Amino acid sequence: MLNCLGICGTRRGYKQLVGTYHAASFRSENEVGSAGWSVSFTQRASSCHKNLILTESSPSGILNSPLYPKNYPKNSQCEWWLTAPPGRRIKLVFQILRLATNHYFPNSNWFKKRFLQKKCNRGYVIVSRIGSTEYTRGSTSFKLCGYRNNGYTITSKSNKMSLLFFGGRTRNKGMEVSYTII
Repeated sequence: MLNCLGICGTRRGYKQLVGTYHAASFRSENEVGSAGWSVSFTQRASSCHKNLILTESSPSGILNSPLYPKNYPKNSQCEWWLTAPPGRRIKLVFQILRLATNHYFPNSNWFKKRFLQKKCNRGYVIVSRIGSTEYTRGSTSFKLCGYRNNGYTITSKSNKMSLLFFGGRTRNKGMEVSYTII
């Protein structure tokens, strides 16, 4: 079965692909004599796609969504790849995670039903505990969205870990995550 990514048929427009620091552009014409369609990929410049090598002299740090502590821009994307020394692991601690809405009422049933995003189809963070960039579902990856309490912790299974942030169409505070080797 073909996965059209929402760009099949006669629909025109733009589709953002999340998970890399490349942008894809698809173009198709209905005109007679037209060549058909084309897809082009271009590298995106980003200040928050980083490969972080952790060492004994630099064992920890902080990852922030764009513009943190202010609201991140719509459709923000960041990706970090962390590597610890062999035999060590990495611990992430979410100090704050606020995605998908500007309203935060954590003790409200209405809030919990609407904004905890059981499907995570708006803004989200995906963490791979093995450093994979494929972010496959299962015991090695976590998809987080909505709101998380301070102190939510994820530990890598090896000396590698990766984290993908996607802000979605709604602006909010985003995230602050500390990392350290253990």
